Amino acid sequence: MKFEVGEYMAQSELRTEFNEDIGKLEVLPTPDHNDARPKRRGLVVALVVAALAAGVLIFGIRSRVKAEASLRSVTQQMAVPSVSVVLPKPTASAMLPVPASKRPGGGW
Repeated sequence: MKFEVGEYMAQSELRTEFNEDIGKLEVLPTPDHNDARPKRRGLVVALVVAALAAGVLIFGIRSRVKAEASLRSVTQQMAVPSVSVVLPKPTASAMLPVPASKRPGGGW
């Protein structure tokens, strides 16, 4: 039953045609998912991600070990006290000038 442009079907005719079309449907077999390519691609992606993570981890640990060694070296250098000892030398006059004079009799 074909209709030209501008013609309409009654609802009962539409249901009948729909039911006839459903009977003509063909059941297709399910696709076989044993394709190794997607599994291999997933494995490669997982390995690349794991390698990147391992590289970042190794780089981070290595930089911390280097920084710790540098800090240890600087700390050992700074731990040695550096003290300059100066011995006093006698001057020409042994008398120190005193701003006040001392009076006999004990008074100021």
